[in-house]
Amino acid sequence: MTFELPSRAEGCQGRPPIVAHPELLQPRHPFQPEHELALFDLKRVDAYLATFTWERLVGKTGQITLGGRHERYTVGRAYKGQQVLVRFDPPTVTLSFTRWMSREGDRSASSPALGRLGLDRSGGLAGRPRPTAVGPAALSPPRVSC
Repeated sequence: MTFELPSRAEGCQGRPPIVAHPELLQPRHPFQPEHELALFDLKRVDAYLATFTWERLVGKTGQITLGGRHERYTVGRAYKGQQVLVRFDPPTVTLSFTRWMSREGDRSASSPALGRLGLDRSGGLAGRPRPTAVGPAALSPPRVSC
């Protein structure tokens, strides 16, 4: 899309972002796959996920899907056919399921959110040790006005 679709942003002047800003194609930092796991910060992921609320329809088996067809979470058969709101709770690392039209705090169920990502509590891949930090890394993307 960034190569073909025009942008309404002032800095792109109606052109696709990559056409308007070819500097985006040049990496600011070399990609080093061996450092990726050490730079990964699970707390930042948790904080980001906590900003979302997802709405799902509970199926006839009392389950919802989240993150793909095969990522099923059990809410309970009592909620089949009802809409639920799904929120991620970083301190407990769980997903909470609330009936859509319920009072605040009326939780219908909760489920551990880990394991679905293949991550353990330390932020490492399950079954693998977490590498030590590789030092300061400014990995911010370039800023453009598109």
